[in-house]
Amino acid sequence: MTRIFRPRSFLAILLPLLLLGGCGYQLAGAPEPSSPGDHSRQSIAVPVFENRTFEPLVERQTTDAIKEELLIQGWPLVNDPSQADLVITGKVVAFSLNPLSLDLESNILEYRVLLTLNLTLENTRLKQTIWKAAPWEGSAEFLASNDAGQQRVNEDRAIREASRRVALDLSHRLSALSLSPGPP
Repeated sequence: MTRIFRPRSFLAILLPLLLLGGCGYQLAGAPEPSSPGDHSRQSIAVPVFENRTFEPLVERQTTDAIKEELLIQGWPLVNDPSQADLVITGKVVAFSLNPLSLDLESNILEYRVLLTLNLTLENTRLKQTIWKAAPWEGSAEFLASNDAGQQRVNEDRAIREASRRVALDLSHRLSALSLSPGPP
């Protein structure tokens, strides 16, 4: 009996392997490739911030948004601060919701969320504070709604956007200090 070679079945097996090989996937636990002598890759931890305001869950929203932005910027995040090279701790010390625009009948059309944080960056390996930043502010605007549920959704989006802006500023400050996440 002769064996028939079927190029289609061969391609069906080979093509996914080639595609996955070039997508950046790697085995879990395998070290990430880096250039020789690359010591700039520093891990960072961001424990949940302290909430010193009456706004519920603003500390969680702010912490999560900052973590997400740092991940986007290429910072390797770790959960345990004792395992990180750098730790950012923070306190949400003020939260305000201010009317930004009104219609002719004095109904609020738009609000501005303003977050004020105190942030500290510490190098856990050297056991030293790199900087303390207080106050650090972030703001974002959102449209008012007559529906209370929609109003809360809009406000939460604005809180996340204000937090993301803080995170972008934070990332720029880390870069200015020559603290780098290393290659993404």
